[in-house]
Parts: sequence; structure tokens; C-alpha cells
Amino acid sequence: MRLFRISNFIYAGLTALLAVLLFWTSQNVQHAENDLDEISSKLRAEQDSLHVLEAEWFYLTRPQRLEQLARDTLDMTAPAAGELSDDPGSVPKQVKPVLPGIKPAFYQVKTPVPQKKEVQPIVNDRARFDSLIGTLAEEGGEE
Repeated sequence: MRLFRISNFIYAGLTALLAVLLFWTSQNVQHAENDLDEISSKLRAEQDSLHVLEAEWFYLTRPQRLEQLARDTLDMTAPAAGELSDDPGSVPKQVKPVLPGIKPAFYQVKTPVPQKKEVQPIVNDRARFDSLIGTLAEEGGEE
């Protein structure tokens, strides 16, 4: 019986590879469970805060409290029995706001058209040019 067969090394390597793969998978599952627990606890905290806000809203919008606030701050009272009407025709119709027409998406700016100016034609005046060059040469030579 041979102790050092190639198949034994292959089996040992495959076993080690599977052990590493199993360990890696279990670590990933544990991290995922920890993330799930953290998200679940945040969700519970948000739900609790929503319940508290709903309770505060119901407390603040109680009809008795709103009526008391209206009496104290706005000097309003409940309507008397004679002020109420059974005739639906006496109730004013809802007023619809008058909206202006649709504004354009952009405004067109009119730019003034420039006036055409008379353009002087260029005169090929060789004599004037030569005299100008001569004058400049004389002034430059005197310095």
C-alpha cells in the first residue's frame, strides 16, 4: 500500500479547498445577518417614531383643542343655531380663481438693427503713402 499517492494529495487539496469555501460562505452569511439585524432595528426605531408622531398629531388636532384655540387666538365662536341654514341655495358657490393666460416659455427680445454707415472706399494713393514714410524716416533720423 502506497502512502504517497497522487490521488491522496488531490483529495487533501480538494478537502482543504472545500473547507475554505465553507468558511468563506459562513462568514458572508454572518455579515449579511448582522446587516439585516441592523436594518431591522433601524426600521423598528422609525416605526416607533412614526407612531409617536401620529399620536402627537391626533392629540394636537383634537376638535376640542382646536375649538379652544380658535376662541382664544382668533376670537371665533361656534355658530348659533339660527345662523345655520337648511337651504343649500343660500350657501355661496365656490369661487374659482382667475388665472392669467399662459405665459410664453421665453420672451423674444427685439434687438435694434444697426444703421448702415457709408463706407469710404479705399484709395490706392501711392504718393501719399510714400510721403508719409519719408516724413517718418526724417523724424526718426533726427533723433
